[in-house]
Amino acid sequence: MIQLKTTSADAFSGLIEALAERVAERLSRDATARSGNSRPTRLLTLKEAAAYLSLSLSTIKNMLVSSELRVVSRGGRRMIDVQDLDLWIERHKG
Repeated sequence: MIQLKTTSADAFSGLIEALAERVAERLSRDATARSGNSRPTRLLTLKEAAAYLSLSLSTIKNMLVSSELRVVSRGGRRMIDVQDLDLWIERHKG
């Protein structure tokens, strides 16, 4: 009887793992389809850049005003290059 419970638990665990893999694959496909390509996004919105650096949106805006970060403007949208964010991180490592 105990072995039956272990087998059922193993089967359930395997089912959950398989389901998690399928969900992850589906989310990845959906994200790729929404972006229209399989490349990672290089330009981020100000809000995304704030999340990327774990800073507030107002801090990002202040960094733009002070020229600490540069902005890419296109069609009224302001975006920040991920490479610039990575450079900022490297410059501010302790």
